[in-house]
Amino acid sequence: MANSLMAFDAIGLKKNDSRVINARKAIDKLLIFANDEAYCQPCLSPVWDTSLATHAILEANISSGPRALRNDSASRACDWLENLQIKDCVGDWAVWRPNLRPGGWAFQYRNEYYPDVDDTAVVAKALHRTGNKTYEPALRRATEWIIGMQSKNGGWAAFDADNEYYLLENMPFADHGALLDPPSADVSARCIVFLAQMGYDQNHLLWLCLMVFGI
Repeated sequence: MANSLMAFDAIGLKKNDSRVINARKAIDKLLIFANDEAYCQPCLSPVWDTSLATHAILEANISSGPRALRNDSASRACDWLENLQIKDCVGDWAVWRPNLRPGGWAFQYRNEYYPDVDDTAVVAKALHRTGNKTYEPALRRATEWIIGMQSKNGGWAAFDADNEYYLLENMPFADHGALLDPPSADVSARCIVFLAQMGYDQNHLLWLCLMVFGI
């Protein structure tokens, strides 16, 4: 959004232009002011935060509080998460995976065109850990989508597959070194952990680990 404002200014758009106003409002929503500090959040992450909090609730020791209360919190969180699974929208990932059914979750609410493999693995793990059979259709979709998003080299990236065109990072304006979305160890590990939790056998997982981590 900050880049958008600079671009708008460069092409001569006035501050009262609706596009400039919308971009400024989007930035203002991410600004945090507290006492003697201020910072800008890069984005909001309700799906990611809720899924991690749900794992914490599910792992909580029984002696730390009423079990029924924790189970109710986890159930409500999982119901909310399940409702956000992207099932009907084919996003940009389908350029390389055109025959794959949608089944992921986004980082931010309902960002249908950009589901996140990382978030999908963590959300699906939480749904599975509840043991609630009503989540099985969502888990099947998530499993299918994660497996389908595996890159040819064996790893998983956050949003895409086989996105390793490193030549693009040598363009003059690609100064942040993060132009691509290549497979990474942390995303791949979460996918493997999810598949293990879903019951994939050791032979299959060993093959994945050999491809991803070279072990």
